[in-house]
Amino acid sequence: MTTSSAATAAEMWEFLEKKGGLQPTDYDQRLVRQVADSLGLRANRALGTELRTTNIGIEAFVKAFFEAVQPLVVMWSDLLAFFEAAAARSTDNNLRVRYSFDTADHVSASFDLEAFRESLRVAEKLSARFWFSTGSGQSFWNISEVFRLPGVGFVHQPTAPAVVVEFNNACKQGAWPTRLPPEPKAQNATLERLLGETWALAGVFLDGLRRVSGNHDMLMTMRGNESVFAGLTIDLLRQVESDFWLPTLVATASQRIAEADAIEQSQMASRLDQILAVYRNQDANRHVVRDRLLDFLRLPIWTHRYELYSNWVCTRVVSSLQDRVPILHSAAGQILFLFSGTHVATFDGFTPRLHLWTELRSPLADPVGKGRRRSIQPDITLVEDPITALRVPLAVECKQYRKADNRKFAEAVTDYARGHPSGTVILVNYSPVREEAVYQRVDSDLRGRIRTIGDLNPAHLEQLDAFRTAVRHALGIEDPQPAESAADGAAQSEGREDFAAVGTIELRWGAVPTDLDLHLVVPSMSGRDEVSWQSKGEGKDPPYCQLDRDVTTGYGPERIRIFRWLPGTYEVIVRGYSEDAPLRESAARILVATASQTREFECPTDLDGQVWNVCTIDGATGDILELPAP
Repeated sequence: MTTSSAATAAEMWEFLEKKGGLQPTDYDQRLVRQVADSLGLRANRALGTELRTTNIGIEAFVKAFFEAVQPLVVMWSDLLAFFEAAAARSTDNNLRVRYSFDTADHVSASFDLEAFRESLRVAEKLSARFWFSTGSGQSFWNISEVFRLPGVGFVHQPTAPAVVVEFNNACKQGAWPTRLPPEPKAQNATLERLLGETWALAGVFLDGLRRVSGNHDMLMTMRGNESVFAGLTIDLLRQVESDFWLPTLVATASQRIAEADAIEQSQMASRLDQILAVYRNQDANRHVVRDRLLDFLRLPIWTHRYELYSNWVCTRVVSSLQDRVPILHSAAGQILFLFSGTHVATFDGFTPRLHLWTELRSPLADPVGKGRRRSIQPDITLVEDPITALRVPLAVECKQYRKADNRKFAEAVTDYARGHPSGTVILVNYSPVREEAVYQRVDSDLRGRIRTIGDLNPAHLEQLDAFRTAVRHALGIEDPQPAESAADGAAQSEGREDFAAVGTIELRWGAVPTDLDLHLVVPSMSGRDEVSWQSKGEGKDPPYCQLDRDVTTGYGPERIRIFRWLPGTYEVIVRGYSEDAPLRESAARILVATASQTREFECPTDLDGQVWNVCTIDGATGDILELPAP
């Protein structure tokens, strides 16, 4: 790249600051940092300064910018689906959505559904790294052909590594996985880069699958030819995945790369580069790189990108409770989101019914949070019938702090937990949250009813799953057992709901260590069986208990359900598997429930080592007894 090219990138950055509404010292700091990281620039210097002194071209800069804004584009897509559902119920296909962002309830932003739909279409087309079309359906299998094993063909049932086996089984027999297994590593540098691109494309495809359906069987029953994301339609997803393209690609590529020599890897790189070109969103016929960025910054939804965050979290609440018959409300052809409160939805699948409100104000004497006076006003509140009784089982507060403010977060959850004494409070932040640091500032009698979830945005699928679990847990809803293996899938098809658990053990912890493991030693004829990630157990046969999943990304939960007690003593143990932090710093909590008792245990902060012996359970009586740390 030439010096003039670098100057052009710097000029585009200056335009972003002056005309594009970018706020590098406020909410947009995380976006700025992501752009800098993508370009390999130093974290301790201003981005504009770095761009003026390095050979960064405008093409690289705009590419990094569009990668950084992808979570926003996904949020807008979720909001569009939310508004379209409301429009379908109101029979107004061009529903108007209006916002008030101030205490006077003045309309600050307004758009109709068709305008929002068109803005999103433009945003997706401009920013997407890949773009898919109906005509490119066959090319998906051309990607897989690159990795076909000589004399063997495609790998449909992998035997190793374990993460690929689990991914394969989940795609075929269970809920869609939240992420791809790690990409295989090639010796050829070009192939290594193209494998990264292939895995990125497969990740977009997986995101499309998760957006439209819960699992493969559900997808096969669906129809639709409108784009759901980056040109992917339901029909295209169903067509490509009908023969399990995604798990086949992952399994075949993983094995082929491990076996290929240098010449074969070079040949694969050449073929793969040509095939991926079909999907690269270069858009050469309509936009030069600079114009793509300018067109994106002119979109109204970019202007109000941060005011829409709490609305997007609303869509995640509704999505979490989709099985509870949500009814989205509109009146006179519009949804009006007022600072003084809006009744957004009703869930008929609860008894009593639940109502979702935004900005619902309720009284509270002596709030501790600065700026609150005699009342609280969470971003999202679920209220039971009758609304006037203000019985609130769940309140959600949405933050967009670039740097977690533990004091303010603790004050918010304290006020909301005090104001709604029978409910759970979930505080979410677009960026990370130090959960334990918040808990330490909250009174101990409130901690059992609060949850903080950081990185809640579309770029962190595991956090979206954690939020869904937290919402449902707060409302007393237990999900069906996830099918993470063929055996799990068989158990589900046989009807796990026919028998109920007689005891549960649940492990939750903070962001680090990323991997804690829940173990249960079970009495048996042989003297000792152990249920853990290595042997998840069985519900209908000995040991009559089962681990639901192995969480390796922090927070949990991991849960063991006991379906039949055996005479003898059960031992509950937590082991630290990852080495990114000591077990004593995990903020781990164990909740044990039997028919006779429910007890909660916190990991000792003076624990020595990576093993926490939590408690024992008497299989005959259900009594729970705490054990000392080793």
